[in-house]
Amino acid sequence: GIRDQPRSRGLGDVYKRQHGDYHLGQLLIDQSDQTLHVIDFEGEPRRTLAERRKKTSIFKDLAGMSRSFEYLCHRPENSETQVKATDLTRAFLTAYTESAYGQCFYPDAKGEAESLLTTFMLDKAIYELAYEAQHRPDWLDAPLTAVETFLSRTKVGRKKPYANRIREFELKIKLRSIRSNLDLNPFSGIARRVDSAIRKDFQVYSF
Repeated sequence: GIRDQPRSRGLGDVYKRQHGDYHLGQLLIDQSDQTLHVIDFEGEPRRTLAERRKKTSIFKDLAGMSRSFEYLCHRPENSETQVKATDLTRAFLTAYTESAYGQCFYPDAKGEAESLLTTFMLDKAIYELAYEAQHRPDWLDAPLTAVETFLSRTKVGRKKPYANRIREFELKIKLRSIRSNLDLNPFSGIARRVDSAIRKDFQVYSF
């Protein structure tokens, strides 16, 4: 069900139950009638039960699937494909927007939708960074590239609080260290504790 009162209507978000770990691996296609089935609704395995049960924005699942397209195209074995992750993401989000626009859980303004998507995409990439460090260190490059790309697009200006500018600078240094160690030894485990460290850095950000 949907809350009667959204926590922040300024962000256009009425919170509801989400899949929580929505990506390509959670989709099954029935070839007999070409129907799509979604599986595994338990949420992200590294999250606490309370976090997984919590109602949130639909952009959490939209970001999850969008990041999945990035993974699909980032793998070396898919490097020759003519389809780009940005094309897949654009087609996916366009189709969703056409169906969801005007609903109470979808923002009216394009800028609000883009802001929410960016926020949840970053949150997902940070989650992935810690997950891959612990379970699949040879896959670390995909989320690490995503976080680095976000930071490269973020301009540190005078309007941003001083504490935020310092945190951003420190985070870039951390990621540079992770990248250096990853290049030297992908299995070094250098980022095992990056989840809590980076999340703490981003708590002061205003998106």
